[in-house]
Amino acid sequence: IRDDDSEGDISFAPSGFILTKNVISNPPPAVINDPVADQIAATDFNVHITAYGTTETDAECGVIESYTGSKTINLIGSYINPANGTKSLSINSSGIAMTPPATSRPITFNNGQAVVVANYKDAGKIHFTIEDTTGPTLISGSTNDFVVKPASFIFQEISRVADNFSNPAAVDANGPVFIAAGQNFNVKVAAVNALNQVTTNYGNETPSESVALTHALIAPAGGDAGTLIGNLSPQGNGIFTGIFNWSEVGIISMDANVADLDYLGAGNISGSSGNVGRFVPDHFVVANKLQGALDVNCAAGGFNYIGQSFGFVLGNHPEFEIQARNLTGATTRNYTGSFAKLGLASVLISPVNQDSTNAMTITHQQSVASFSIVGNGVFNYTLGADLFTYDRTTTPVGLFDSDIDIIINSIADSDAVTDNFSAPEKLEPTAAKMRYGRLVIESAFGSELVDLELLVRAEIYDSALGDYITHTDDTCSSFSVLPLEMLDSLDPSSLTSTLALPLAAGTTTLTISAPGEGNTGSVGVVLDAPSWLEFDWGRPLTETNRLEPKATASFGIYHGNDAFIYRREIR
Repeated sequence: IRDDDSEGDISFAPSGFILTKNVISNPPPAVINDPVADQIAATDFNVHITAYGTTETDAECGVIESYTGSKTINLIGSYINPANGTKSLSINSSGIAMTPPATSRPITFNNGQAVVVANYKDAGKIHFTIEDTTGPTLISGSTNDFVVKPASFIFQEISRVADNFSNPAAVDANGPVFIAAGQNFNVKVAAVNALNQVTTNYGNETPSESVALTHALIAPAGGDAGTLIGNLSPQGNGIFTGIFNWSEVGIISMDANVADLDYLGAGNISGSSGNVGRFVPDHFVVANKLQGALDVNCAAGGFNYIGQSFGFVLGNHPEFEIQARNLTGATTRNYTGSFAKLGLASVLISPVNQDSTNAMTITHQQSVASFSIVGNGVFNYTLGADLFTYDRTTTPVGLFDSDIDIIINSIADSDAVTDNFSAPEKLEPTAAKMRYGRLVIESAFGSELVDLELLVRAEIYDSALGDYITHTDDTCSSFSVLPLEMLDSLDPSSLTSTLALPLAAGTTTLTISAPGEGNTGSVGVVLDAPSWLEFDWGRPLTETNRLEPKATASFGIYHGNDAFIYRREIR
């Protein structure tokens, strides 16, 4: 075995200094193994110095008790890892040189032993050497290499990337909002000593040490911990920065640790951010839409009249889910309980004002919707007992199917989290047949001895024909007869009217009882039709019941006025 001499010359001396963690007993133990322990930056620690060896009068190694009093000692420190630095090791409150020449200091020994108070405010592996050159023989000694690690990591900055807004550190669901789930925020971490001063040598080691972050959910209790994404990168001088995002809603804390959990073999260093948040959803989406169906007032015929109100089919109202999502589109499961700020008032659905196909004006009477929780971050919105009425004008329209779109204009919770609509969402309930109708009664005459029947029918406008036709699908319309009107000498109070309902294929009869022999004349017959079956017959505006169906019932057979060759009723 050959020594390659890479260590340089080795000096041997009969005596020297032993530097230990604790005081050496006198007489000393056979084996002295008490190295200086790893330390915390900017924290005082004792180093015991023992003059040890032989003397001219004592050939046995031990504590040199005669080495006593104030001695001028040269001190020099050494950077081991990192190999250089900017801060000095302090001995007895004064810094010493870390490169030659050494610093001279008086140190008082008592029977061969002394103690100094050391302090190093930076991080790394170091040692220091002492020597006494005042005597005939050099006396020297060194500590072992020991590690001084940072006291902790501190979070110097947590802020939104978008606008540098600082983390408000909310304590509960009512605290201020920090950022949306999945959006980026800055993190700046510094390795610091016990005085909270940055240990600038942290990260300059070989191999270099770094910092890693973990997180824990603070609130809501029992919620989803979510995923913290991001890495810290060294910026030099003990500073590390990174861009992070968290996938969930709530409040978290972050812990900084040595990336490998062991700083130069001296164990982990940690630091906590405290509360970070409150995090809210990034946006809401509409999903799982059920379009619903429009109801009809006449189920057998499957239609509604223009001017007649109708709603949704019972049990088939339009409904949809609202899902709280993070920036990447994942549902935020912690958006629940007191952290969910979405409610019924958060959804804006504008009233329908026209048919989407023919632009006919619609009156929409909105009712209270229902809002419920489906699961964490998912909610259901169901429209209520809304009513729709196509506005009826004097201009008839042909047969058509309704086209009503329910527009979801916006969703916004009390934290101002909104939807991500590129265009408003809409629901398209199944259509209903729409008909422009009127009720007609025809005049009749006959013997005063026989009951008189007047034909009544529901009609609808057919634009293809340009005229009204009997509405054979109508078996549902209901109406009544107003008191008969006196037109001449025939007293209507002696007559009764009987209306046969329901309609059959859109028609029925109104029967007026026979007035009896000798009681001839006419009475006016007026039906009380629902508003959607009234019609402008062109009668004077001052006429009572001018929009109601009217007819004349005449009793007694007569040949008529000789001046007329032919006569017919015009409507």
